[in-house]
Amino acid sequence: SIQPVYPYDPGKAKELLKQAGYPNGFTCDLWTDANTVRKTVVEMVQGYLAEVGINANINVMEWPTLIAETRKGKQDLYIMGWTGTGDADGGLYLRFHSSSMGANNRHQWHTPELDAMLDEGRSTIDPKERKAVYARIQKYIIDQAPDIFLYIQENLAASGPGISNYNVYPNNLNPVNDVCVERK
Repeated sequence: SIQPVYPYDPGKAKELLKQAGYPNGFTCDLWTDANTVRKTVVEMVQGYLAEVGINANINVMEWPTLIAETRKGKQDLYIMGWTGTGDADGGLYLRFHSSSMGANNRHQWHTPELDAMLDEGRSTIDPKERKAVYARIQKYIIDQAPDIFLYIQENLAASGPGISNYNVYPNNLNPVNDVCVERK
């Protein structure tokens, strides 16, 4: 079974806040868009933060405004989704490389180590070597936690008799140009 990477531990969170100089918590803004799932998640996160003394004011924005404002890196906290290309590079390079600051690197966080690993992943051709590089990159990102990954939405697809060549892609952008429908 998959173990939680960031276990729920309000006591530890309070201790870390105290160590950081916020023994009574603080107030911040939490941005998202009107997507129903994200609005629900942001309300849950607000409740969890309140348990440790962080008062998060929710700010729901129109999608274009959220995109534009988070690119500037001026947000305290934000929740949004990401759909990659189905390849590790598309989901990681744009989000975490320093060259993407001001664009998709919305948290404005980078390290020379991560940039080097992302460049290595992008230039590695052998599939087994690429898999190993991207495994190291993912572990590094999880350990450093510039983003907290809350959930992965399940992709659903349906097919039936007489349908062939339908493939489900990890990013849920499923091409249908090769799909065949046999009529009986």
